[in-house]
Amino acid sequence: MLWSLFFLSALAVAIRIYVEPQLDLAGRLNRKAAMYYLAAAGVKRAVLELENDETTDFDALSDLWSDDKTIHEMALGEGNFSVGIVDEERKININKASKEILKNLFEIAAELDSDEAGALADTVIDWRDEDDDPGDEGAEDWYYSTLHPPYSCKNADFETIEELFLVKGVTHEIFDCVRDLITVYGDGAVNINTADEKVLRILGMEEELVEKILQFRQEGAYGTEEYEGIFTSAEHIASVLDSAIGLSATEINRINRIFGMGFLTVVSDNFMGNSIGKLTEIDGIASVTFVYNRKDKTMNYWRER
Repeated sequence: MLWSLFFLSALAVAIRIYVEPQLDLAGRLNRKAAMYYLAAAGVKRAVLELENDETTDFDALSDLWSDDKTIHEMALGEGNFSVGIVDEERKININKASKEILKNLFEIAAELDSDEAGALADTVIDWRDEDDDPGDEGAEDWYYSTLHPPYSCKNADFETIEELFLVKGVTHEIFDCVRDLITVYGDGAVNINTADEKVLRILGMEEELVEKILQFRQEGAYGTEEYEGIFTSAEHIASVLDSAIGLSATEINRINRIFGMGFLTVVSDNFMGNSIGKLTEIDGIASVTFVYNRKDKTMNYWRER
């Protein structure tokens, strides 16, 4: 009898030792799942706002998806989510950019000298183009096959910006300088309404022209029916800016040249967001990083943490 009681007591202790960590793990998993669903709800809210944008012919930093804080933070059940959105068209598309623009990117953002920036532009183009012919300072399989471990030159588009780490000459320092200015989404045209000063310069605009664009975006065209500081037509960027502020012939030609090459637009289709879910009075968060294409209504990137 005593032996049976001892055995049952020992069994109870053993079960408790085994079960309690499992219950604790289940609780943590349930909390993590709840935080994930809050983060996913933030993504749904962001997509809904993008779909409800009334001005899909043009996008600007004053749009609700960018500017309305009530959209970006919301209490829900026993927790809350916060979500931020940026358009990818404010960035340089490394799959579409010309050698000139890539060279400008590395000169302006990473502060490389002209020769270094040109060589790096060549290696980026060699990575993404379909042929095995290296640029002047580029690299194809003959270079990558000598590395340890060896790998092949992709000869196809970048799928993520982090893929740049595989390209000859790209260091962590260079990547950190350019990461917020580059994308792999879109057709290569940069939204003049949302791009920052660096990106406009990287496109080939002189500083004085960039200042005029930023001035127009801040002040608008007074006495006109133009939206306040928003370019609504890519074809008329130069004429609107000339009427509002005044441009030289060189500046008009520069804008028209960049537009003619397909590198200027006033609309954004691709939006990157990060949504964070958190439970009230519980430590820890769950996050979802996503890229949504509003035109095609497709989710092109999704990463949970």
